[in-house]
Formats: sequence, structure tokens, C-alpha cells
Amino acid sequence: GVEHPWWMHFPHIDICRILCNDNLHGLHKAFHDHTMEWHTNMIGAAELDRRFQCIPRTTPYCCFDGGISKISQWSGKDARNVERYLLPAIAGISPPEAVRATRAELDFIYTAQWRSIEVEALSQLTEYNEIWHNNKAIFIDPELGGRRGSDGNVIPHFNIPKYHARHHFPDNILYLGTMDNYSAEVSERYHIEYIKDAYAATNRKDVHVQIIRCLNRHEKVFHYDSYQTWV
Repeated sequence: GVEHPWWMHFPHIDICRILCNDNLHGLHKAFHDHTMEWHTNMIGAAELDRRFQCIPRTTPYCCFDGGISKISQWSGKDARNVERYLLPAIAGISPPEAVRATRAELDFIYTAQWRSIEVEALSQLTEYNEIWHNNKAIFIDPELGGRRGSDGNVIPHFNIPKYHARHHFPDNILYLGTMDNYSAEVSERYHIEYIKDAYAATNRKDVHVQIIRCLNRHEKVFHYDSYQTWV
């Protein structure tokens, strides 16, 4: 890690206000990269897949007929779909402390995403965060082996910046407004529409020039259609 960050000699800088928290990476991706992985380690990928496969089909929600362990490319939408089902999927097989911690984290995620939130509701975020911290020790239990490193050994701490950042969510919301004002989901979506789709239309040579040309043409067509509609 960085032991001497650049702002350490600036006493009037609150880095937690400068670096805004983000729903996509700070909530959904963190839940997938950590909590879901810990449950997979404790339960086993095969058992967790079986439980997800047993979920009855419900329109318009996603179904995981093949389980979740074989999904290689995760998006924010995939993570949100898993969040809907993980709590009932682990009920009865994960330790009670792990279930309580997961429920508190999901409550935190859903509350933090509100587009309109009262000051009194911010105390709920702090409460959910405290519940998670009071029950998180189960994930580093040596016998269960939830939080493991690449070597297979249990990592005996929770020095995870994304989880520490959740202490500052209420302050960020008070200072900057609701989380949807500075979520990376919008820019990530634009990256798909304006970069990936445009790249797919190129011949993989001089891609920067071709992408710009493609975007210019789309913009001209859009303006022409708007003019035709106005006329």
C-alpha cells in the first residue's frame, strides 16, 4: 500500500470528501469481489450454484440456470442480480453471523442507492455498517476459510479500502448529495455505447481515427433526425 500519500502534509484536505464513493465499484463490485467470494469459499461453488439453479423463474428478473461460478465477465447488472438472490441462497447453510453480515451489507447497499434520502435515514447506513463489522469475524475463521488468499491461507484482517470507505458514505451524501450524482455507472455505460460499439465498427486499423469518425457521423445523423422532427 501507499504509506506516505501526497495529501499527508496538507492538514486542511479531507481526502474522503475529495475522493467520492461510487455505487458501481464501492458497493456492487466490492460485494461481488469479496462477500460473494467468501460465501463461495465457505459453502463451495457447486453447492452455491445448485442453490442458484433452484431459483424459480420470475419475470422480469434474471435466472441463473448454469449457476454463477462459471460467469467470467461480470457487469454491474450481473452483480445486482446476484444481490437479489444471495441472501436466501445462503440461508440455512452459511453461519448465522455470515448471514447477518450479508443482510446488513445488502441493506446498506440498497439504502445508499436511494435517489432521495432524508438526514434521519443516514443513521441507518451507520447502523447497517456497525452490524456488518460486529459479525464480519466469521469470514476469517480458520475453520471456515471464507477470506482466503491466492495461496489458500486465511487472510486474518479486513484491510480493504472499499469497506473502510463505507464509514464516509453518510458524510459524502450530506456534503455532495445522493450517490447517483457521482456514480461511475453513467460513464461506464457511455463507454460501451461510444467506445466499444464504435470500435466494433472499425477494421482494427487506426482505430482512434475511425472511432472519432464514427461518432461524428452518428452525431450528424442525430442532429439531422432532430431537425426533420422539428420541421
